[in-house]
Amino acid sequence: MGLVFEMPPVVFILSRIGIIDGWFLVRNFGHAFLILLVLSAVLTPSGDIGPTLAFLVVMLGLYAVSIFVAFAFARNRRESIPAQE
Repeated sequence: MGLVFEMPPVVFILSRIGIIDGWFLVRNFGHAFLILLVLSAVLTPSGDIGPTLAFLVVMLGLYAVSIFVAFAFARNRRESIPAQE
């Protein structure tokens, strides 16, 4: 479960490199929701719905923080394109 809290720093690094951006994360929110739902069901120790939903809410919050991090620290496309002379 501790690896889930590494999502914003990983997104920071990937957005600074230029691999992902905020719009990519927004476009793929449906896929991320499904993946996070399955992860929360697998990673919670009990079969109850309460802890599973609580962990899902935490992971969705971290995903939202990751979206804001990607928008704030994304590499500008003009920086990555070399100047043509």
